[in-house]
Amino acid sequence: MKTNRNLKEYVFDFIMLFLAVTLSFFVENIRDDLADRSTEEKHVSSLLEDLKQDTATFHERAIAIRQVIAMSDSVVLLLNQPQLSTHGLQRLYFLARSIAPLIAPLALNDRTYDEMRNSGALRLVRNEKTADMISRYYFSNHQLAFINQIALDRAQKKIELEARIFKSSIFATMVNTKSFAISPPAGSPMLNTDDSTAINEYAIMLHYISSVSAFSEKLYNDLEKRTVALISTLQKEYKTER
Repeated sequence: MKTNRNLKEYVFDFIMLFLAVTLSFFVENIRDDLADRSTEEKHVSSLLEDLKQDTATFHERAIAIRQVIAMSDSVVLLLNQPQLSTHGLQRLYFLARSIAPLIAPLALNDRTYDEMRNSGALRLVRNEKTADMISRYYFSNHQLAFINQIALDRAQKKIELEARIFKSSIFATMVNTKSFAISPPAGSPMLNTDDSTAINEYAIMLHYISSVSAFSEKLYNDLEKRTVALISTLQKEYKTER
């Protein structure tokens, strides 16, 4: 009887130990899952803020790009006029000087995405379709940054060519050093040269700036729509406030 009683005790102790280990395992898994969900929701909340800022950036940049296209095309038309009036020369100087500031470096908010990617937190996004949607969105942003760099390079080349076309003394009178606002020059501003080759080279560069700007505008508009769609998806999936 004593042996049987001891055996039962051993079996009971084993079962209790097994249940304790199993329960501890499940509790730890639940704790880890809750921690992962909390981390995921914090990242998504931060990601939504980044996306909202990107939406505003895309909208503003698309407006600026449309101005670049219109101004570049107008400058080319003015340069191809056989003779310009005083007003035409003033407008030519003003438009030519106004283009470069509108072509600015692109600063997008990819801080949260980079943090998620580098820390492995992207795996916490439960919906694979949503995770893929996020990754494809930021890949498109890199494409846009590449196109923007091309525009910046061409804008720099444009500035170098302007040294041959326009008078620096007149440019200097057009910029308010306090507000940085650009105004048309006074009087009858003359060009620095009538060299048709130099003028044509400058006009060609403006054509390329207009072309890459038109492509950029399409990307900005497309990405703005995709950003709005991604924000909507995340808000519905995570039931966040709009």
